[in-house]
Amino acid sequence: MNFLKYVGQDTDEAETNDDYVRLLQEQIKRIKQNRDWEGKYMLLEEMMRDEREEGRQEGREEGRQEGQERMSQLILLLLKQNRNEDIAKAAADRDYQEQLFKEFNL
Repeated sequence: MNFLKYVGQDTDEAETNDDYVRLLQEQIKRIKQNRDWEGKYMLLEEMMRDEREEGRQEGREEGRQEGQERMSQLILLLLKQNRNEDIAKAAADRDYQEQLFKEFNL
């Protein structure tokens, strides 16, 4: 009978003298705490995943900027030497671009 009263209540924190109901209350409390921690852990994990993704994006952006700076330097050096054909070839051929980077130590 105490169990039915417990189940029918709006809260699981109600006081009781029944050992079985008290045991249930403790178990439910532990389960809820674990779920709270599980939820907090999942939130933390999601936040960490977002931070890692932001870091990757920033890294890609920085890499892109560095690549653009290298290419700009290469173009300027080639222009100074009137190597316009090499500029066009480097724009179309990634391997040739890398050769030119090595040639100019970029």
